[in-house]
Amino acid sequence: MIQEEKPNEIIVYADYYRAYEFLLRFAKYHGMDSERACCGIGGKYNFNTARMCGALGVPVCWKPHRYVSWDGIHMTQQGYRIMSGWLMHDLLPKLHCLERRP
Repeated sequence: MIQEEKPNEIIVYADYYRAYEFLLRFAKYHGMDSERACCGIGGKYNFNTARMCGALGVPVCWKPHRYVSWDGIHMTQQGYRIMSGWLMHDLLPKLHCLERRP
């Protein structure tokens, strides 16, 4: 319906959740830990709601590019970089950004 109302617009759908699942599944391929948080303390996942990242005495890892999760909630820059690369690889052709125009 929207496409009929806006014929010059390109409407695409990006499955952000699926891209995130893909990142978690292939994290080891990229040399990343998909289970533990880079910044955190305690337990199997290096995550404790009583002592969150930024609290006094909560350590930060030395190599955040090797982790998917920064603090158990947010991704690291490397996680976002990889995921956005996949999304853009999928979306750019749909947006016709790579086509040459006369």
